[in-house]
Amino acid sequence: MKSVPSGANSGYSNPLSSTSSYSDISIPFIDSPTPVGGTYTLELQIQDLGGSVVSQDFTVKRNQAPNVSITSPDPNNPVNITLPSTLNLIATATDPDGFISSYLWNTSNSSRVTFSNPSSLNTTATFASIGSAYSVSIGFSATDNNGRVTSASPSLLVNVSPNPAP
Repeated sequence: MKSVPSGANSGYSNPLSSTSSYSDISIPFIDSPTPVGGTYTLELQIQDLGGSVVSQDFTVKRNQAPNVSITSPDPNNPVNITLPSTLNLIATATDPDGFISSYLWNTSNSSRVTFSNPSSLNTTATFASIGSAYSVSIGFSATDNNGRVTSASPSLLVNVSPNPAP
């Protein structure tokens, strides 16, 4: 059990008295630098000067991150294309404790790649012809109903070659 720092309180109302209450509580209770999503129980104990103790359990729910991945093409292998060409992209996204509220395809160079529907699980990428070869990284992210964003890892590397002259 964590103790409340001196001067802090928890917004806790004493169930033994309708006149005693606390407000503006700040209780640091997670020691981990990367807390895991899930449901936790926090027990608050208050002891008065006479030694009487009142305790109350609070349930705290920490939002879990969405699970996100690019499924096609395989992001573990660079994709090589020759212009003119498009590339069909497919991703998956699930949220273990809610729902996905938005999706976003993105790229390291927005002037060279456009997406037919950047806010969908499935989209088509079209690559610009600039007269020389280039590489771009394509990423995908999802945001859950509580605002937590997760990006797919790894992103997809696409090597683009111009159409050889006839």
